[in-house]
Amino acid sequence: MTFQRSIGSIALLFAAIGSIIGSGWLFGPLYAAQIAGPAAILSWVIGGVLMLIIAFTFAELSSAFPVAGGMVHFADLSHGSLMSFTVGWMVWLSSMVVAPVETLAILQYAGSYIPGLVHKAGSTHALTTLGTGVAAVVMFVMNIFNWWGAKFFSRASTLVTAIKIIVPILVVVILFTYDFHPSNFHAAGGFAPDGWHGIFAALSLGGVVYSFIGYGTVIQMAAETKNPKRAIPLAIIGSTIFCIVVYSLLQVVFVGAMKPEYLVHGWQQLSFSGDQGPFAGILIALGIEWMIVVIYAD
Repeated sequence: MTFQRSIGSIALLFAAIGSIIGSGWLFGPLYAAQIAGPAAILSWVIGGVLMLIIAFTFAELSSAFPVAGGMVHFADLSHGSLMSFTVGWMVWLSSMVVAPVETLAILQYAGSYIPGLVHKAGSTHALTTLGTGVAAVVMFVMNIFNWWGAKFFSRASTLVTAIKIIVPILVVVILFTYDFHPSNFHAAGGFAPDGWHGIFAALSLGGVVYSFIGYGTVIQMAAETKNPKRAIPLAIIGSTIFCIVVYSLLQVVFVGAMKPEYLVHGWQQLSFSGDQGPFAGILIALGIEWMIVVIYAD
């Protein structure tokens, strides 16, 4: 099958950023803070740097072999068909997990303004029967977007990614300037209440590393990229560095914007009752209702 190289460097960079910035920024800062406290900031930096090392490898491989299905093709070139078959199943399984996870995140936030989509199940949220039906529709729409092809995706992604970048940056600016408490960074056990154990535990248990894996989109679109030797490294490395900065800043303002009374029982017990997301919870407490609407729309 012959692919048309129609995706430029900027569109590819935006596609990578848009794929990385998903539900991770909406929930990750809370989960990471519960595990590592204010030191979760270091978790984002460390996790981003570790993923950047892997990103350098894929940037080199995808530039040298700009083919479709690079994840599987690379294994075939280096270790043969058996290994590529195994890697292919791993890639397929991991891809199958992403869409349901992102869909659940969408509906968990939507549950705040559309009753009946989710219900409380212990310490987490689960889909209702209605929510399951809506989730199926959302995933079907995702499939339609993919079916239309990479060129359509790259054009639509530029606009969508611009929105996805603006909203978290706006959250950072608002929380930092509106009600920021520097004392939170050494409250409830200090900066690192669980030491380095908590910092490294947050990488996996807090979803930190998971939040950086989206640059794989670039590898999948390599066969449809103009000037792949320039565009692919720019997109993979540039998007990872950009998201390290954004995620770290979001963690900083999440910690600093917390009302001190929320930390009376420590970081592990931190929660926001009556809402479907941590940033929404903070904004509700601060009375910034218009920004809550923006986050729900995002």
